[in-house]
Amino acid sequence: QHIFGFKGWDWIINSSADWGIAMSLINHNHWAHSIEVISRVVQRYGRHPAGCGARRCDDRGVGDSELGTTATPGYLVLIDDARRAIAAAAARPEVDGDRIILMGHSLGALTALVLANQRISRSKRRPSAIVLMAGAGRNLREVIYDQVSASVTDPAEREAAIAQAHEVHANVMTDGPLPASSEPVRMWMKEVFGHEPIALLRTVRAPVLVVQGGRDFQVHPEHDFEALASALNRNRGSASRRFDALDHLFKEEPGRSSVGHYGDLSRHVDREFIGYLVSWLQSLEP
Repeated sequence: QHIFGFKGWDWIINSSADWGIAMSLINHNHWAHSIEVISRVVQRYGRHPAGCGARRCDDRGVGDSELGTTATPGYLVLIDDARRAIAAAAARPEVDGDRIILMGHSLGALTALVLANQRISRSKRRPSAIVLMAGAGRNLREVIYDQVSASVTDPAEREAAIAQAHEVHANVMTDGPLPASSEPVRMWMKEVFGHEPIALLRTVRAPVLVVQGGRDFQVHPEHDFEALASALNRNRGSASRRFDALDHLFKEEPGRSSVGHYGDLSRHVDREFIGYLVSWLQSLEP
């Protein structure tokens, strides 16, 4: 097994011809739990006589990674980074390029959908399966409005914050003026808002797994999960499941989920969730 880690939210699992596992982790501003999920999947599913290796690369401008030719890269540039990483992993002699599974968490789920039907490098091969973990089923703008609504408790402040978000997004799409804090991510927002998850999902030919935490306040357990689950293709192996007691990080949440609770490192990714994910991956074996 070989793990290629690219710091962020998109996960790619590749297997060699004898189904030994090789994984690539492509990241876009990820939380530390991303590494925990991959580690636990490796522990449960990556046991193979060939062993397991890992390599991790930071996102653009993070750690020792260079920022590139622009100080404010858009979303499409990050998609291209992911595409190149997949091609590099598939080109390795120990990796079976016919068995590449894209796993995306949160925003990474959208990235996985964008890449789902694209050819790997210059070959005719495409990803063989897709896993969407806490992925948006609506345009990211709508998801952001829900996030604001869930995060701001005062009704007047909530209404003002949502109105401001609407104004910023409208100006992004019409090239209007933005607050100084939003200007650096103008291109990123414009490009990511141009993608519709359901339209992308309906074109995917490979099996798709959709999983969601019921206590998630960042991606709505009903508005987003149910939209994705309803739009699933009927390809062999496609499935969906909501884990009612888990949050956005797929960790148990006994109360109301919040960003502040994410910092509680005593909580771990749920074992039942990992077991279900591993079982689904194993069901794809020939």
